[in-house]
Amino acid sequence: MRNATRRAVLPAFSPTVSIYCLVIITFHTICYGRIERGIVLGLLVTISLGVDRMYSLLNPFPIKRYVRHPFSSFLFYTLFKMAAVIEIEFLQGNNEQVIKEVGIRADGGARLHYLFRPPYHMEPHGSKESGLNWDDGFVHHSQIQTVLTEALAPFNHLYSRGEDKCLLLHDILGRAIEDLESLQCPKPTELKSDIQCHLPCHSFPNMSCALRNADGQYSWLQYHTLHKTFIKCPPNNTRHTAQFSSGVPKPNTVM
Repeated sequence: MRNATRRAVLPAFSPTVSIYCLVIITFHTICYGRIERGIVLGLLVTISLGVDRMYSLLNPFPIKRYVRHPFSSFLFYTLFKMAAVIEIEFLQGNNEQVIKEVGIRADGGARLHYLFRPPYHMEPHGSKESGLNWDDGFVHHSQIQTVLTEALAPFNHLYSRGEDKCLLLHDILGRAIEDLESLQCPKPTELKSDIQCHLPCHSFPNMSCALRNADGQYSWLQYHTLHKTFIKCPPNNTRHTAQFSSGVPKPNTVM
């Protein structure tokens, strides 16, 4: 048992972990100008990896590689904040707005796109703004909560646009959703996205696409976050307006 414990602790100080620590310290020094924070995060990651390794060696039952120790998961989701922007396109149902399309753009390059089937039979109709039709869809409408919960599980900061969408997503996910309008985010039509949607109805210009809207607002959110991070207080250019009399006489002046 003592040898197993020693083998478990040593990987925490391996060259690979040292490189991780140096990367974290350098990142926080460059981006935030605070080397102390980088050192603390590096030490916490080192401890996390050591505990994780010890847990896998001392556990008598085999576990899969993707099953991590709770301590490691807590540190990861606490120290590395990951954001996701969610956009929804609706179609009119029986006296209600029905979720038809969901686009998610998130940290790590995640681009998720879902088109849901109609929840009940209705006279076929569509939307001129999005080009979506009532009978379109691939995922059953009853799976919305399961699909979104699993897709957004890795992200601890969720954003959407509009109070109604935020309340709807809060009811579905049971998590806090921040309104992009409170951050003064421009409308999606005023933002640019380079994503090419695979839906045929979105191949036409000026069609509202949930994925492209999410990507444009995500790009703005990243700019907004960096701007707030690196912004400096404006210099104080206030000048004194009081006039002072000099005690030194001017030339050709009789005292």
